[in-house]
Amino acid sequence: MRSFACEGSELSLAYSELESIPAELANGEGPRVRTLNLTETGIKSLKALELFPRLQTLVLDKNALVGLIDCPPIPTLTTLWFNNNSIVDLVGFIDDVARLFPYSARATLLRVSAMTVLF
Repeated sequence: MRSFACEGSELSLAYSELESIPAELANGEGPRVRTLNLTETGIKSLKALELFPRLQTLVLDKNALVGLIDCPPIPTLTTLWFNNNSIVDLVGFIDDVARLFPYSARATLLRVSAMTVLF
């Protein structure tokens, strides 16, 4: 496994091939991370996000994700980046965002496949 460094409260795993966040990394760095970048990792499981209790910004761009399947509630999250993913049910996705991230003030959904259905 490639080693990752946490700079202050930011952790970037961007452009690494991951199906999930490594447990050892989540256990060790998760408690102090406020910004997590998982851009273009190929991530499929979001379950380990439960080990990031202070997370405020989550970047999930370019992962072909169809939704927030197995994502735990993250009440501290204020910003979600979900650009270039493959959302199938946009209304269901928005409902999931409201339920999982009740204090989210910003979400970006550029180039999301479900958006073309609306317009």
